[in-house]
Amino acid sequence: MQVHYFKFPSYHLDRSVDISCYYHSLTDSFDHLIIINDGQDLNLMDMEALLNQHTLIIGCAAAAGDQRKQEYGVQWASDYAGRGAKASLYAKFITVELLPWIESEYSIKNKVQRTIAGWSLGGLSAIDIAWHAPHLFQKIGVFSGSLWWRNPLLIHDDVHHRLMHHKVKHTSIVPNLKFWFQAGTEDEKADRNKNGIIDAIDDTLDLIIELEAKGYKKGEDMLFHIEEGGRHDVQTWAKVMPLFMDWIKVG
Repeated sequence: MQVHYFKFPSYHLDRSVDISCYYHSLTDSFDHLIIINDGQDLNLMDMEALLNQHTLIIGCAAAAGDQRKQEYGVQWASDYAGRGAKASLYAKFITVELLPWIESEYSIKNKVQRTIAGWSLGGLSAIDIAWHAPHLFQKIGVFSGSLWWRNPLLIHDDVHHRLMHHKVKHTSIVPNLKFWFQAGTEDEKADRNKNGIIDAIDDTLDLIIELEAKGYKKGEDMLFHIEEGGRHDVQTWAKVMPLFMDWIKVG
């Protein structure tokens, strides 16, 4: 396993982004490319060992900067606290700058399947980016996604004012995508509707309902893994990462 660390100068973000790319050998023809948010966490996940078992996958991760809560989010609106104001710039960084460079640098062919993934707020960012660019990505991984991201001043058709749910509901053309969701039973304690299900799971289930209304099918297009005892931390996401990698290959 080889790891290439470098700083990528982003025009759209007006900063250099720390990038790490994991691959087995450049002499191989990759069949999967994964773009991962919050790349600063991968050194805690033993990503080298994991990808060493998937020799035809190349994984490239972008580390978050000190503007993470502004750069991650959804592109069409900030949340109730004004966070996510730079989400559209971050999306352009991924789709217009980083992805074309990776494909050129590592000789990625058009037939390669592309996935974008992230955890927590990075998971929200991942699904938002892919939803807006299904011509670039085919699969999405959302680990403990911040799907509660909301703005009551803008959303009136969702009792919880959630931005991603609203976007899915009001998208007329259904993107050709597949979704892998994960949440842990100990992700949080909050249960705003007092139904005995924590919000992290409830928000994911509600988004799956919106996706079903668009025609996506459970099992075929969407998988939701609930990790018993799983927490909102890197250790939990590292534990379920092998399941996600297996899904990428066969899902």
